[in-house]
Formats: sequence, C-alpha cells, structure tokens
Amino acid sequence: MRLGWIEYLLQTLIILSLLGFAFDTMPDLDDDVRRHLRHFETASLLIFSAEYMVRMVLTRPTTRYAFSFFGIIDFLSILPFYLSFTTG
Repeated sequence: MRLGWIEYLLQTLIILSLLGFAFDTMPDLDDDVRRHLRHFETASLLIFSAEYMVRMVLTRPTTRYAFSFFGIIDFLSILPFYLSFTTG
C-alpha cells in the first residue's frame, strides 16, 4: 500500500530521528537540548505508531502487512518504546 507524499514525510522523520539520536549521545549536551530531543523522539514514535496502525487497518487481510518484511521492521522499531514503559 502506498501512502504517497506521506511516505516522504515519514522518510524525512526517520532521518531526523536518527540525527536526534546521534546528538543525544553527545556527553556534553545541554540538559535543555536533551529534553527537547526526548520530546522529539516521543513525538516521532507516536507518529510512527500511528502510521503502523493506519497500515494495519487499511491492509486486507491485516496479517498481510503485519507479517510482511516492512510490517515486522515497523513493529520492531516501535516495540522498544512501549517496552520501556513496562520496565520503568
């Protein structure tokens, strides 16, 4: 399933997320900047989660996307975010 121009926005968000992750690893980063990066990471993961759910809802049968290569990659990429809530 193609989402058109939304896919380009998601690809841009992926690149920005990777850059944010790289900056977050800098040891001398200001706490305020680090806090903004964490907010950006949370917002990005919520957007990625919404995209995953939209693809699940719009694909018939649902398992076709869920067990596809990209479906599994999408699931594995957002899973650690939600697991972090269960581990504290």
